[in-house]
Amino acid sequence: MSAPKVPGRNEPLRGARAAPNRSPQRPPHDVDHFVDVLVGLATLFASYLLMLTLGTDTGALAYLATMLPVGLGMGIFQSPNNSAIMGSVPPRRLGVTSGLLTITRITGQLSGISILGAVWASRVAAHAGVRGEPSAAPPEAQVSGLHETMLVSAGLIAVSLAVAVWGRWRGGADESAYS
Repeated sequence: MSAPKVPGRNEPLRGARAAPNRSPQRPPHDVDHFVDVLVGLATLFASYLLMLTLGTDTGALAYLATMLPVGLGMGIFQSPNNSAIMGSVPPRRLGVTSGLLTITRITGQLSGISILGAVWASRVAAHAGVRGEPSAAPPEAQVSGLHETMLVSAGLIAVSLAVAVWGRWRGGADESAYS
C-alpha cells in the first residue's frame, strides 16, 4: 500500500530550479557549502568595515545602505553554515544537534551583544574623557566608540575567515563539516 498523495507535499514546486547534483544516491545535505560560508563571512567583514564610514552627519538612507550588507552577510553565512553542521551528523542525532545549534547561536548572540556593548561603552567613555552613561556622551565620542567596536567585530570575523580557509586548506578530518 502506498502513501496517499498530499497536494503540494508530494509534488515538486512548479517553476522551481532543480538543485544541482541531486539524485537518490546523493542526499540533499551532501553539498559543498564552503564557498557560501566564505562569501557570507567576507560580506560580514566588509559590512563591518563599511560601518566605519558612519558619522554624526550620516542620514537615515545612508545608514540603511550601510546596514543592509550586514543582514545580507548574516543570511548568506548562517543558512549554509547550519546546513553544513546538520549535514555532518547522523540522522539519529539531528534533533540533539539542532537543539545545540540553537542554544549555541542564542548564547553567541547574547554574549556578543554584551561584550560588544561593553567595548562600545568603554571606548565612548575613553573618548569622552568621563565615566558615566555612554549615551549622554557627545556624539563624536559615540561615533568613535562605534568605529572601534566595528573594528573589533571585523577583526573577529577576519579570524573566523582565516580559520575556515586554514581548516579547508589543511584538509583536516573535519572537512565533512562543509560538505
